[in-house]
Amino acid sequence: MTQSWATRGNAPTPKIPAFIPTHTFTPEAVNHPAHYNAGKFEVIDVLDDWGLDFCLGNAVKYIARSSHKGKELEDLKKAVWYLNRKISKLEGAVKNG
Repeated sequence: MTQSWATRGNAPTPKIPAFIPTHTFTPEAVNHPAHYNAGKFEVIDVLDDWGLDFCLGNAVKYIARSSHKGKELEDLKKAVWYLNRKISKLEGAVKNG
């Protein structure tokens, strides 16, 4: 009878990759990143104070932070996307009633 590698006692040891974190988080990286605090006020506080909805709030957020994250053009395009979405919703509301 032929024994398999598992019964002969020389089974290969499985290779389990070690977990290597790609990011280290500090409370500041989650709660108060530098690009949130470029001026006197955090953007979220301004959005709350102004009572902006999701689309307008995101547009302002992307505009306000655009020059502080290293992806200015991308952030400005995101702001335009949210503005266009808000405009489409308003146009739809006018057409529907």
